[in-house]
Amino acid sequence: MWKEISEYFKRYPAQEKVADLLMEYGLRVRPEGIFCGEIKIPEQAVADAIKGDRRMVSATVNTILRNPKLSRIFSKLLPTAHLKDIAPDLGWGVLDVAIGSETDRPGLLANIVDIISTFNVNIKQVVVEDVETPVVHVVIITETPIPGDSLHKIRAVKGVKSVTLY
Repeated sequence: MWKEISEYFKRYPAQEKVADLLMEYGLRVRPEGIFCGEIKIPEQAVADAIKGDRRMVSATVNTILRNPKLSRIFSKLLPTAHLKDIAPDLGWGVLDVAIGSETDRPGLLANIVDIISTFNVNIKQVVVEDVETPVVHVVIITETPIPGDSLHKIRAVKGVKSVTLY
């Protein structure tokens, strides 16, 4: 999806940088401005986050609002709380699975989840990070720490490059 969106911004790298940040954080674009959920975010705050200029942000918002397809996409984004950093404080497990070029292979995530379930561990959250890179990270948050015995089985799943347990 990001490749398709970035086509609209390929002549404007500064706008692409803004659009990338909006997508990464689930910041919604509406005619009234940029929103995180229902909280309005000042354009200057977005500019500061990318070490850019408020005019870059304003131009990106205008590009998005003028294009019906981009507007449909960016007007529906929602922020998501990623539990990775707080999971250990809650006694939960964190598993980071790096997946190679087989990311479009159906069943890959199902195989990993199946292995985890055989250890009677409940999953709280699954986040797939940066799907446009050669190595995609799937972060799985579990209700209890994942047993070390499961790691070799997960590593054996076709397409898995590495597994990190936090």
